[in-house]
Amino acid sequence: MLAVVCSLSLHVGCAGSWAAPVARDPADLERAERAYRAGDFQQAHALYTAALQAGDVPRGAVLFHLGNCAYRLGQRAEAIWCYRRALLRLPRDPEVRGNLRLVEAQLGVEPPPSSLGSALRTPLEVLTQRELLALASVLQAGGLLGFLTAQRRNARRGMALLVALGLGCGAHLLHRTWLAAPSHAVVLDHGGTLHAQAEASTKPLLTLRAGEALSVESIGEQWLEVTHALSHGFVERARVGLVEDPR
Repeated sequence: MLAVVCSLSLHVGCAGSWAAPVARDPADLERAERAYRAGDFQQAHALYTAALQAGDVPRGAVLFHLGNCAYRLGQRAEAIWCYRRALLRLPRDPEVRGNLRLVEAQLGVEPPPSSLGSALRTPLEVLTQRELLALASVLQAGGLLGFLTAQRRNARRGMALLVALGLGCGAHLLHRTWLAAPSHAVVLDHGGTLHAQAEASTKPLLTLRAGEALSVESIGEQWLEVTHALSHGFVERARVGLVEDPR
């Protein structure tokens, strides 16, 4: 088992589980761990980045460690970006969430603005895709069976509600897996600006702070349409890191 232990002032341990990782070359992760423990954070960062590109690794844990490396290198906005990506894959991991909140506090930035729709989806966002599929299946199967066997009208209504909830979970899973564009982006450097139009020549609406999270509305080749806590507009894609959907 691999584990990288460091301290960001509060706590940093091993996010998720490294049990039985499936990697093309597990030695790459071991070398990354050794480099981190030796204080060679630049080398560890490079090795974890290479491991992500290989694909056959526990991406949530690797992103967590990559965020730790970025933090040690003084790249706190990148650390936030990595922690947010890790959190998609390890939605209930307290260390990932704790580190994210800690670095956000150090940079003085707030979580992305929430909408009514995102608030309603929050209970489902802490579930992995496999867990969401299992929940949808149980609700639909149990609700349908109960509907067919229930004698009382109120009981049948309750079972119909379970089926509807199961269908809703399934629809959310489908949207999250196949249809959803990256929902957030993290500003990676100071000096980025929000524009009313997707043109650098237009007057900036406001200056963005490194580490800020933006809600992404649409993605273009060079510009993103985003919602900021204070405004809505466009930001150059090169200035931000997309928090991609966990596929």
